[in-house]
Amino acid sequence: MTAPTPAAGAEPLIHVADLHLRSADGPVLDRVSLTVAPGECVAVVGASGSGKTTLALAVLGRLRPGITQHGGRVQVAGRSSRPEPHPELRGRIAAYVGQDAGTTLNPYRRLGQTVRAALGTRDGAAAVALLHQVGLAPSPGARRPAELSGGQQQRGALAVALARSPGRPAVGAGPAAGGPPGAVAR
Repeated sequence: MTAPTPAAGAEPLIHVADLHLRSADGPVLDRVSLTVAPGECVAVVGASGSGKTTLALAVLGRLRPGITQHGGRVQVAGRSSRPEPHPELRGRIAAYVGQDAGTTLNPYRRLGQTVRAALGTRDGAAAVALLHQVGLAPSPGARRPAELSGGQQQRGALAVALARSPGRPAVGAGPAAGGPPGAVAR
């Protein structure tokens, strides 16, 4: 799957400029800059503990206890998310898929049912199309989260996040366990 080409001059969905975060032990993120245009799929890659999740949370206006911002700015859909996020940022404007995505899925519902509920429709074809978009064949939609691999759970949670925030960024943390390139392009 290939990500659509961003429109020339389009306002970035995510813009991070010279973000500097610190803990009592020293710098956590040091002058990080990142721009994600509409239709782009961007992956931040690094070793464990390098700040990927911290960056994802900062984009959504949240910092872990003990971490403070010492410079830079963060905007999502043209709105500042730091130091105080817009009330609709998480959920309506952007969605977050964490490292243990399986915990966000209802263990008693089949994945297809969860995606249909997030879409607000009973249309199974729409859920199958969204599952396909994130790299899941239709059969995982018929299974419960415990019957899915970790990578399938993560892609299922991504489908739910995209269903709830169509056309908006989905911010994830953790390994993209086998996800196809461009799976989050929407």
